[in-house]
Amino acid sequence: MQIAMVKVQAGTAGPGALAKAIKAIDGVVQVQVADNGAMATVQYDELHVTRERIETILAAAGYRLAQPAETGCCGGCCGER
Repeated sequence: MQIAMVKVQAGTAGPGALAKAIKAIDGVVQVQVADNGAMATVQYDELHVTRERIETILAAAGYRLAQPAETGCCGGCCGER
């Protein structure tokens, strides 16, 4: 099993809609979405799906994925400190 953090631009979706979209992806085992809907922690089976595939599916569904900060920040706080 692998765990990935997927960041979505603020305002793209509410946490419930994002969680539902990710859970529908074959190979996803568990999803936790931040209250603001800007970040999801996804546990997935790498034998069935990759992080890149999860991101591609979400982008195709209309979710705008946030780009990593150029400052070297991991982005785990989604800019909310």
